[in-house]
Amino acid sequence: MLTAQRLSIPKDISAAAFWIAAAALVPGSNMLLQDVGLNPGRTGFLDALKSMGADITVLPTAAADWEPVGSIKVLASRLSAIDIAPREVPSLVDELPMLAVCASMAEGTTRVTGAQELRVKESDRIAAIVTNLKAMGAAAGELSDGFWVTGGRKLHGTRIITMGDHRIAMAFSVAALVAEGETVLDNPQCIDVSYPGFLKQIRNLTGNSHD
Repeated sequence: MLTAQRLSIPKDISAAAFWIAAAALVPGSNMLLQDVGLNPGRTGFLDALKSMGADITVLPTAAADWEPVGSIKVLASRLSAIDIAPREVPSLVDELPMLAVCASMAEGTTRVTGAQELRVKESDRIAAIVTNLKAMGAAAGELSDGFWVTGGRKLHGTRIITMGDHRIAMAFSVAALVAEGETVLDNPQCIDVSYPGFLKQIRNLTGNSHD
């Protein structure tokens, strides 16, 4: 017989990744995210950003009913390029679009390999990442199983081709925060698949307009 229970549901680290990246990239940022799930199999994005030099402090607080939980403090940081090897991909595959945007602001060339799964997500995310980064002025290119991005160029606003993919739309909404000029999403509604209210939260936090 099933009985009602009171469960503590931690916040999704895949959703938190966009705010973590925004805080790392936007000068002067200081952000604290509380009650985030810290399952070791899901924290590859945090590890990658730390390797790039991001000022991230993870403060474990308690274990929820099935996984560790904690707070994540992020300060704006200068980033450097890294390589993401195939063995690292499973723990951050959903966050790779956001990592690519971070790489565009890092010193040096970041390479991601072993991520051919990105070709068959909601879109061909490798193509979407590279197409939109180039449109914003970044140096980027496709690999058969990944991509490369060289940082150092100033991003500029443009029309983002989301391909109907919520993660592409959210990653490039964050890119818009550090780009000059206006950025427009061709299909902002696709974000509602996983994160209704995301664009409203960006507006509230930054005062920027995203359409």
